[in-house]
Formats: sequence, C-alpha cells, structure tokens
Amino acid sequence: MNGVKLTPMFEQYLRIKSEYPETLLFYRMGDFYELFFEDAITAARELQITLTSRNPGAESPVPMAGVPHHAAEAYLGQLLEKGFRIAICDQIEDPKQAKGLVKRAVTRVLTPGTAVEEASLTAKEHNYLAALFWDEKERAGGMCWADFSTGEWSGLFSRDEARLWQWAVKMSPRELLLPDALEPPREMKAAGLQISRYPARPHFDLGPARERVLKAQGVSDLAVLDVADKPPLVRA
Repeated sequence: MNGVKLTPMFEQYLRIKSEYPETLLFYRMGDFYELFFEDAITAARELQITLTSRNPGAESPVPMAGVPHHAAEAYLGQLLEKGFRIAICDQIEDPKQAKGLVKRAVTRVLTPGTAVEEASLTAKEHNYLAALFWDEKERAGGMCWADFSTGEWSGLFSRDEARLWQWAVKMSPRELLLPDALEPPREMKAAGLQISRYPARPHFDLGPARERVLKAQGVSDLAVLDVADKPPLVRA
C-alpha cells in the first residue's frame, strides 16, 4: 500500500480484508459492490468488467472495479464457478443515520461448495460439498457429502484409502475439504476438483465434530446414525 493515503474508508476496507485474506472482498458502497487493489484486478480480468481507479489523479491510484448490487449474484456465480472464495461486506447501518463512516461487516462467505443462491447452482446437477478424512494410525477414513441445492447428505466409511479417493472422483463435488496434511493421489489431482485445505485441528477434531453431527441431526447418540464406531467418518 506504499504511496496510498489511507482514508477512514480504506482503513476500514483493509481491516476487513485482513480478516478474509484468501477471498475476493465485495465491499458495499451505495448501489455497488466495489473491489480494490489486487481483488479489483482479478475481478476485472475474470468477469470482463471495467478496471478503473480511485483517486486517479493521485501519485498511486488504487485499482477499483465494481458491480451493481442488484445484479451481484450473477457475477458471484461466475467467480464461484472459477473456484474463487468470496466475502460479502455489507453496510450494516442506514447511511442516512450514520455518524461519520458507515459501519460495514462481512455478512456472507461463499465458496464453490457452499453457495446456495439459484444463480450459482447448476440446474439438473448435484451441487456437492464434500469432506474427506484419513486416519493413518487407525488405517481408516471417511468421506461425507451434502447437496446444498437439495439438502441431501450421506457418507462413506472405509479402511481402504484408495476407495475413498475413488468415491471423491465419482461424486465430483464442487468443493472437497481436506486436512492440510492429507495429500491426494496423483490421479485425484488430475481430476481437476476444487480442493480446500484446513488445519486438522480444530476443523477435524473428533470432539467438536461429534457435537456438530449430533446438533445437525437432532439426536443425542451417534449410535442412532450408525456412526458411533466410525470416528474417522464423524471427523469428516
């Protein structure tokens, strides 16, 4: 940001952006969502929209690109199809009532597997979000998947790691979540799936995973779901 004078608006933008560094930040300004700096350059290239600049007469003008908020879903769908993650930053107070800078906050984070707006879902196709976990010590693993356009979900437990990867290719999810240390086989990489990695702890810890499953399914015992003896599946 060398040479860029940080106005209160840019200070707010950069603070929010720092909390979502791996996303394209759609920052609401009036009737538009604006993107700045590298995000603007990326959006202009991928969406074929005009790249302009804020403070064009300044020594270091800031790259800027924007889309109308009422048409944003179509643009979001295009970016999700290309594998981008997106953070939607909205105005959370009435600009007319604001004293100074309008308060803004991220209200949605979209990834290829979690977007459920009709504009971003492919008609007549499943829209799976999947997660795969393999416990090398126990030589067992699991893969779970959910269709975010229908709400359907299922899972697979196996002691054959190759079988889990084969199912991942067969399901062809819009996004596959993996522990950061789990390396897909070569043929998996060739399948071209969108893979997102997360630290095994806390995202794949058994305790929190167990509580999430129980809460999501409205039950008090994993035995009801026939997964009490399948910890790797629960962790997925």
